[in-house]
Amino acid sequence: MAAMGLDAYRFSIAWSRILPNGTGEVNHAGIDHYNKVIDALLAKGELLYTLTFLLQAEQNEEMGMLLDVIWYEPVSNSTADVESAKRAQEFQLG
Repeated sequence: MAAMGLDAYRFSIAWSRILPNGTGEVNHAGIDHYNKVIDALLAKGELLYTLTFLLQAEQNEEMGMLLDVIWYEPVSNSTADVESAKRAQEFQLG
């Protein structure tokens, strides 16, 4: 990234990597992964900004969110296309 002259890098924390069961025990391999990413950025002298999405009083319990959804439609009315589009949509939306 430095060789390309990039002056910004954005990454998101995949909470499923940190808390694979949603709650409970922390996955230390996930913590190690993000520590390595952050250490690599610091080694290049990059300034880090950490954004935490906590509902704080001064925000009046409001926060921003970005949703990126891809909608799938079957190419035809064939059973295979309809099932494929449904499977892709379920994968996308969960």
